[in-house]
Amino acid sequence: MTLRDLAERYSALEAVDKSDFQRSARILQSMWRAEQGYEIGELKTRSGSRLLGSRLVMPWAQETRANYLSDTIKCVVGDEVMDPVMSKGKLYGKPRIFNDLLSSQPLCFNLFAELQRDLPLLRMS
Repeated sequence: MTLRDLAERYSALEAVDKSDFQRSARILQSMWRAEQGYEIGELKTRSGSRLLGSRLVMPWAQETRANYLSDTIKCVVGDEVMDPVMSKGKLYGKPRIFNDLLSSQPLCFNLFAELQRDLPLLRMS
């Protein structure tokens, strides 16, 4: 099975993916979403909308914060992104921060939010 075949199977074939690495990342995220049993989300464009395997369904994605890896991370996102006072002046791409599995903003929270809540963990490394 080729990467193109996998991308088609998981609704992850995107012209913007210019390399095998990009296509593979989208496919893997789409496979992860499917394995979790999460519904496939949509990509909305000027010409309409279509299913995209690396997206989660809104508003469910925002309500559950399913693209975040732990309860601690979900709490940090709630505090930093969803709180109007804390998020004032910050540039979060909504709804991408909730529904796009490939967005760099959720990636940053998944990498660093645990450290924000446990600074001694940072000093251990």
